[in-house]
Amino acid sequence: MPAGAVALAWEYAAVYPRTSPGGWQLIGRTDAELWSLDRDPPAVLVPGTRVRFRAVRERVAFQSRPSTATRMSRPERGLVVRGTGVRSLVEDLGRPGNAVIGVTRSGAADRAALRQANRLVGNPAGAAAIENAGGGLELVAAGSR
Repeated sequence: MPAGAVALAWEYAAVYPRTSPGGWQLIGRTDAELWSLDRDPPAVLVPGTRVRFRAVRERVAFQSRPSTATRMSRPERGLVVRGTGVRSLVEDLGRPGNAVIGVTRSGAADRAALRQANRLVGNPAGAAAIENAGGGLELVAAGSR
């Protein structure tokens, strides 16, 4: 989803603060900066705020995509994703305690498994990891340590 995309899901509405994956129903876009860590509080709209959407016509601009060679270059070191499977997400322990400003807890579905996996590889307990539901994730290690 592009930054500024306005989206709906059930009774919820959101504006994507930056380009990111998403799956909500897009109804438009905005240039308004609704979230900024430079403000206190960072959110302009908090849960329960009434918002009215209105139709506005504006020009549509398309940004060219990077070439296949740029997107598919092999890293010197890291992981190469050969298949994502049904659903693969990068997750951490989430953001508890911020619901009042519109940030859901989110995070890993199995927090205990994330902590244990991080312990096994020597990472901090809350380090992000790839969470895969449904199988099919295929990664290949690139380079050497």
